Amino acid sequence: MIEAAAYARFSSQAQREESIDAQMREINKFAQDNGYQIVRMYTDHAQSARTDDRPEFQRMIEDAGNGRFSAIIVHKLDRFSRDRYDSAIYRRKLKRVGVPLVSVLERLDDSPESVIMESMLEGMAEYYSRNLAREVKKGLTENALKARHNGGVPPLGYRVNANMEYEIDPVEADTVRQIYNMRIEGHSYQSITAHLNELGRLTKRGRPFSGGNSLMEILRNEKYTGVYTYNRRYKSHINGKSNMHMRRNEAEIIRIPDALPRIIDDETWRLVQMQLQSKKQASYKAREPYLLSGLAYCGKCGAKMHGNRRRSSTTGKSEYVGYYCSARCGGRGVSRDKLEGIVQADLRQRLFTADNAARIADKIMEIATEERQYLPRRINEARKLYDEADRQIRLMIDAIGRGAYRTEMNDQLKMWGDRKDALKEELGEMESRAANLDLATREKLIEYLLHQSTALDKGGAAQRKVIIRFIEKVVINEEDVTIQYKIDDPSSSPALCVPVVEVSRIHW
Repeated sequence: MIEAAAYARFSSQAQREESIDAQMREINKFAQDNGYQIVRMYTDHAQSARTDDRPEFQRMIEDAGNGRFSAIIVHKLDRFSRDRYDSAIYRRKLKRVGVPLVSVLERLDDSPESVIMESMLEGMAEYYSRNLAREVKKGLTENALKARHNGGVPPLGYRVNANMEYEIDPVEADTVRQIYNMRIEGHSYQSITAHLNELGRLTKRGRPFSGGNSLMEILRNEKYTGVYTYNRRYKSHINGKSNMHMRRNEAEIIRIPDALPRIIDDETWRLVQMQLQSKKQASYKAREPYLLSGLAYCGKCGAKMHGNRRRSSTTGKSEYVGYYCSARCGGRGVSRDKLEGIVQADLRQRLFTADNAARIADKIMEIATEERQYLPRRINEARKLYDEADRQIRLMIDAIGRGAYRTEMNDQLKMWGDRKDALKEELGEMESRAANLDLATREKLIEYLLHQSTALDKGGAAQRKVIIRFIEKVVINEEDVTIQYKIDDPSSSPALCVPVVEVSRIHW
């Protein structure tokens, strides 16, 4: 019996939970009939095969490399991947560790005909996936142009009728107006939240109001002025990974004034936006300088420690400036000046003395020597992939010239064009890296490290830049502080882009 892993997947667009069970039944039957023993099962629920960002898929690939099984069985090849580029990469990885991919419905072997058939099946699966996404987007855009609801939870103050049109919810709309009016009157987010909860008002999800973030979303939502907006932010990268924070160009955004029933008048909207902007600027100007912001962690619970100014319980004045656990677990807080002083002193001693700079330079040169050996091979592989992308683009352009269906070809052209651009960027980075490695010398590295001590003395932005560049993490414990250093930032010096780790433990 050949030990095998079973992999099943369904996407949120077209399938249900039962699809996993159906795939597993077919896989188990196939295994019994063909001499396989299923020793591991991996399932990704509501995950697109156009991206490799699937937790169980990645765990399966890792386990394959660790020899946990000798084959992978899928119901169809499109369960493994609908992106031919990803499919080729991961099947190559499996091939290197001697783990074949077996399809229940597509009986393929090592013959030349099977290679062609496999390529066609993968291409058809990718075409189906991309064409479906295009049709869905077309329908959503048409809905948007008619100012109809396009899915998700409507904003507080609105409900959606049977025709997918926005209507005002009277109680929720009154809540929105109170939030805007109280903000204009100068009430804090905490005060507004307390007032709404006293009235028994609830959020759109039926919960009490709990903080400033939800109020900020309401105060910045221009739908309340009657403006319908769609496509403001990217829902995914080119590789399908979630990226909801990236805003689209204005030309891509659909914005229709007076398309929704208005809850907030223009003057109220204008006053609130001016107030939010002025508060943002004032907050930025008053911000305390904390050199270890984002780098300090609580040793008791592992949460980040934030810089904060606390008041004395007796005088009420702001007297204690320090780093405190954001989770409020009771872990030790520490004076800002004390902690930053310890870190800077250790940084000088650990990295920026002549002896230690020489020791670290030796480590870096040793790792750089190893990298020089394998980098040319990676560059050569990337060049081959780049040439293949270029060849595919030229073949498609020729096919269009001979009368091939242009719409289908355009999708493929875009895919290969994006891939070619990505490979060109990757090649440029690797070639630049190789050139910089060739220029690196032990003497230059020592000189660079010693120069950072001068930058540390300058204070301000220069001081913060040195600390971010060389410190990975600072852990505050009851008895000591642990400092984890890094020397791998390419922005500091091209030759320093190698992983060299230093750790210090200093008792209070």
